[in-house]
Amino acid sequence: MATPALVDLRMLLGADMVTYTEGSDEQEFLMTTQSLYEQWSAKLVNDSLQKGRQEGLDDGIKKGRIEALTRLFSKRVGRALTEAEQQTGPHRVARKLRPCAKRPG
Repeated sequence: MATPALVDLRMLLGADMVTYTEGSDEQEFLMTTQSLYEQWSAKLVNDSLQKGRQEGLDDGIKKGRIEALTRLFSKRVGRALTEAEQQTGPHRVARKLRPCAKRPG
């Protein structure tokens, strides 16, 4: 993608923008790259927010699995799990779990 390179060039030329005359090629280039920069910046922010949301969702799913496994283990042994059991058992199993893939058919 050429946008970061254009942004770098625009930043180098930006300080000299005041010396360009109205309607010059240089001024047109600066205006065009400004628009590209704003689009690129908005996309970067949007992509970052989407990535953050996905990471939060993934963390929530993992936490939910651990809590569910803790309850299941507790019912299985017929008592509340100790702190050490809560820290090792469900977490060890949850790390090995992968999101379920869709099965064909």
